[in-house]
Amino acid sequence: MLRHVRVAKADVAWLRYTLEAHEGLAFMHSDGSGVVSLLTTYSQREGLDALIVDLQAEGLVTLVDPPEAPSF
Repeated sequence: MLRHVRVAKADVAWLRYTLEAHEGLAFMHSDGSGVVSLLTTYSQREGLDALIVDLQAEGLVTLVDPPEAPSF
């Protein structure tokens, strides 16, 4: 299962740390545009979605599905 979120570029490392704290929840990839791809297993998708909802409620991420093209 793949999810895409937009996060402030300065917060990408923080998001990586947060995911590492939830060991095994998702693999993260960022291309530097601020859109981060989160890949998880089918069995972990509910946990990842719950985390995304919590982070959205705090204003830290925005769900972006389908992914937006980077703007230059």
